[in-house]
Amino acid sequence: MVKKILLLFVILAFGIGYLQVFGHRDFSQMSLAWDNYSNGGSFSELVSGIGAVISGGNVIEPDMANSKYANDVVYRWKDESGQTHLSETKPSVTHFETIRVGDLKLQTQKGLTQDEIDQALQPKNDSKK
Repeated sequence: MVKKILLLFVILAFGIGYLQVFGHRDFSQMSLAWDNYSNGGSFSELVSGIGAVISGGNVIEPDMANSKYANDVVYRWKDESGQTHLSETKPSVTHFETIRVGDLKLQTQKGLTQDEIDQALQPKNDSKK
């Protein structure tokens, strides 16, 4: 029984290694799937994230309001010369703004897939010669 379980783990390890090296999978995103789950995500989201990584996709990050950083605070203030400063530690000035990270509205862009990058880097064939 122990030999069968060990053999299963070895096969699984080789399969993951093969997909990482030759299948261009980003298994570092497994930790993102786990972080999403451990910060209040559902088990089905965890399984979906793992499935996305294995199939070559990306894990969807939660919005800031639901992330593990939602309750973190950033301080913003201006110095005497009018320069704006941001800090995670409370400043020693009297006038500053406290910003809760979960209240920020962020916009993200989807990155290009490896196929889209390869296609963009291919030389254009000019057939009008």
